[in-house]
Amino acid sequence: MNYIKKLQEENEQLKKQLFVINQAAIEQLQYFTLPKFQGTENDYAHIKTDVLGKIEFFRNASAQ
Repeated sequence: MNYIKKLQEENEQLKKQLFVINQAAIEQLQYFTLPKFQGTENDYAHIKTDVLGKIEFFRNASAQ
């Protein structure tokens, strides 16, 4: 029974991690569809301050 309990706990933790990653992905999709990223005049992103921090979050969340 201990092995089954351990697997159930691991499964729950993985579900929580996937939920956090999914929420962050949704936030990024919403962010990159903002008007400031639309069109040829506004086609930019602040890579250092906006994107790299979010990518690092995904890496950290998925490595746990």
